[in-house]
Amino acid sequence: ARRNRLLLYATSLLLLAGLVYLGIRLRAGALALRRRAAFEHVTASISTRFINSRPDDIAGHVEIALQRLAECIGADRAYFVSSAKTCRWAREGVAFPQGWPDLALKSVSRFDRNGNGIICIPKVRPAHGHATMNLLADAGVRGWLCIPSVGGERAAILGFDVVRAGN
Repeated sequence: ARRNRLLLYATSLLLLAGLVYLGIRLRAGALALRRRAAFEHVTASISTRFINSRPDDIAGHVEIALQRLAECIGADRAYFVSSAKTCRWAREGVAFPQGWPDLALKSVSRFDRNGNGIICIPKVRPAHGHATMNLLADAGVRGWLCIPSVGGERAAILGFDVVRAGN
């Protein structure tokens, strides 16, 4: 009877541990879905703003869109750079270094892309002799998300920088 009681006790502890683990996983999934829904809501409102705008209002809407997207993903700076125009936004107290983000557009081809063609560097660490990482570190970037244009002759990027620690 004592052995059966210990076996039942051990089984109940394993079941409890399994339930706690599943609860944690469920909560993480729910938080991820909530963040995704918030991002899609921001994207939809930005799209609606562009659809309802006049041609001479587009530049102002681009800056507002950059701000809303950057705030949604926790970035400190956001920019859209093409060969024709540069639009940028920075959180209060954060500045763009000289030549940035135009330098990002010129050097984007040196970075590796994921399967979707996006460059995502969650933690920028300057590396001796690795000029591409040093380029980001010199611009004060701690984390970088860059979406380059997909083909065509006109190069363009949509970039998001994290420059403050803890973001």
